[in-house]
Amino acid sequence: MSKSAATPRKLTSVLILALVLAACSILYELLAAQTLSLLAANTVIWYSLVVGLFLASMGIGAFISGNAGHRSLWLALLRFELALTFLGAITVPLIQIGHTLYAQQAITGELATGLVFFYGTAIPIVIILGILTGAELPLLMRLARQVRDDSHAVNQTLGWDYLGALVGALLFPLVILPAFNLIAAGFLIASINLLVATWILVTRAGVRANPMESVLTTMLLACLVMATTSAGSIHRYFVERYYFFNHLEAGLTGWLQKDSELPEIIEERSRYQVIHLLKDPKPSLFANFLGAFSSKLDENPDFPMDYTLYLNGNGQTNTRYEEVYHEWFAHMPISMAGLIPSKVLVLGGGDGFLLRELLKYRDIDEIHHVDIDPVLIEFAKTNEVLRTVNEGALSNPRVATTITDGYQYIRQTPHTYDAIFIDFPEANTYDLAKLYSREFYEFVKRKINPGGFAVFDAPGNSMLTERVSGEEPGLLPQNTWPVFANTLLQCGFQTIIPFYSTLETDNPQVARMIKEQPFALSPAIKQEIHEKYRNPVKRFFELRKQQRILEQHLQGATSDYMLQGFTFMAPQPMPINKTLDLPAEVELKVLNHERYGLSFTDLLVVPEEVDRRRVNSIVRPTLPLSNWWQPMVNL
Repeated sequence: MSKSAATPRKLTSVLILALVLAACSILYELLAAQTLSLLAANTVIWYSLVVGLFLASMGIGAFISGNAGHRSLWLALLRFELALTFLGAITVPLIQIGHTLYAQQAITGELATGLVFFYGTAIPIVIILGILTGAELPLLMRLARQVRDDSHAVNQTLGWDYLGALVGALLFPLVILPAFNLIAAGFLIASINLLVATWILVTRAGVRANPMESVLTTMLLACLVMATTSAGSIHRYFVERYYFFNHLEAGLTGWLQKDSELPEIIEERSRYQVIHLLKDPKPSLFANFLGAFSSKLDENPDFPMDYTLYLNGNGQTNTRYEEVYHEWFAHMPISMAGLIPSKVLVLGGGDGFLLRELLKYRDIDEIHHVDIDPVLIEFAKTNEVLRTVNEGALSNPRVATTITDGYQYIRQTPHTYDAIFIDFPEANTYDLAKLYSREFYEFVKRKINPGGFAVFDAPGNSMLTERVSGEEPGLLPQNTWPVFANTLLQCGFQTIIPFYSTLETDNPQVARMIKEQPFALSPAIKQEIHEKYRNPVKRFFELRKQQRILEQHLQGATSDYMLQGFTFMAPQPMPINKTLDLPAEVELKVLNHERYGLSFTDLLVVPEEVDRRRVNSIVRPTLPLSNWWQPMVNL
């Protein structure tokens, strides 16, 4: 075969490698960014930081590659692919380990040490991945120049590399994320690097002469096959460490604790989020006394308690006390306005709990429900726990569900409504901040019928200082009320009323329960104290100590732990009813006249003039207020 006939085929193989390896490179970049954004929230910031750090590291890799390949360019490329196979496969597990170490330190108050563990693991991984992938393109360009000594060959290699980046960028959100967990995604990408390494080893005679590379390739292949077949178990292991790290034993014992000893985690995946439903193995102390506030267990002793719904690792609702949220969300605004709306719009609230409360009103003729995630809707319809709690609300004939983005719906719909309930996740990322923006609320205001109202959950409103005896709490720097108040005022809402879901601190039934059941601690806590303290005197004083902690916890729990913020708004001035007034058919389990009155607050004041620096806008977001650098912990 002549050299001219062989050259096009050799160059084609180099170009295909450029496309494939560029796709892998950007996939690793996105994999690391997605893992960090899930563990530390704020997708925009983490994607930006990872992309910047990764690209800078690729530049370092390009410099390093100039010193590689003196013996053989193909051998140098093979070694880089083997290194990428190993590091790419363990990228997500290593970042997860760093996060678990952070969580273990955070629960003891050692945040600085925890941050060193987390970032000391995550940042070096991103840098090394960038260096290794940055070395690939220069090697491929030199290989192309070897095959055909002209600039056109190098330009073609660059062009195919850019095309590969596009392929990888499309595959990650459209194919890989919906179909695979992040552990499995890492194994999948690593297997592509290993296939490239194997192809080089098989087709390049000069490379085959190096037995060490053959051994490494075989070992990596065996390890990757075993890891891939166990990807589900490995993923479940790290998910359990995320949710249950504070329930595991300390040290190596906790790390090796068997899966069977922990509650089941139900997982669903969609294009938009990862959905988890799990039962808390150790509910809070307040959980023992919820019966003093809510009647739901009297009505249904088999009610599924202590299940928490998580979206992308963020807790959304807990079935033990979710009514100390949804009853306030649904019924407070209707009572405040003195209006039972006929036509209602609900944005978000895919679990169906808010819909359940609104369906208690016979005079509500139709509820238009809008949610972006069909997987969450179907999960809430079919999962036994969620279906029991929402009482089949999503399948009610008065509810019409539209699967679309809530922002775009409120912007484009020609329909108007008597009431709009906005149940979105907390604005802890820039992409979620648009759902609390001036532009969004402008659209909401236009869709409210005369005399109507809107309400949204504003959990950041409840960021208050700890209660001190004789003093009222104040606003923490992270409190979002100044942003919401100025944003709504800028939109022209004439009525803006913040309120809280809260419980009284002087519940006589709780006091009686504590008095009649001394040391009213859970059996698990009692057993732990008995095992830890053999001396009966020390055991007695420890029980007394825990009892005092319990009583203090209850006082704080009823006022602060249950505190959830909401904001009522209307385009026109509206008199507000400060007395609970609802139809007889609306049965409430926890909200009553006393708690209704406690829900209004003087802590959150609507300013007289707009402070434009605080207005949240799509073009200039002022949310979130949380620390972007602090990883999330499921305490």
